Amino acid sequence: MKVIDRICRFVIPVSLLLAALTTQAMADPDRADHKTPEQLAAEIESASDAAAHEALAAHFREEAAENAERAAEHEKMMKRLSRTGAKHNTPWESHCKRLISSYRAAEAEARGLAEIHDKLAKEAAK
Repeated sequence: MKVIDRICRFVIPVSLLLAALTTQAMADPDRADHKTPEQLAAEIESASDAAAHEALAAHFREEAAENAERAAEHEKMMKRLSRTGAKHNTPWESHCKRLISSYRAAEAEARGLAEIHDKLAKEAAK
C-alpha cells in the first residue's frame, strides 16, 4: 500500500493541475461527455476502485489523442505557411512551434496520467 499512497500523493495534484489546464483550455463544451475541471477534479479525488481509475485512464488517453491531433494540425499549418516563403510567415512559424511544443507536452502529461490510473486500477482490482 505504500506505493499506492506515494503514487496517489503525486497523481492527485498532477491530475488536478493537468485537468484544470487542458480541460478548460481545450474542451468543447458542446460535447456530451464534456467535463468541467471541477467535475474531473471530483472524479479524481473520489476514485477508489478499479472502474473509476479505468474511466480516468480512458479520459486521459482521449485527452492525449486530442492534444496530438492539435499538434499535428499546427505542424501542417506551419508547413503550409513555410512553403510560401514570405517574410510575414516568421511570427506564424514561432506561434505554431510554441503551440506544437505545448500540445506535445500536454499529450505526454496526459499519457503519463493515463498510465498511472491504469496502474491504480490494477492495484485496486487486487
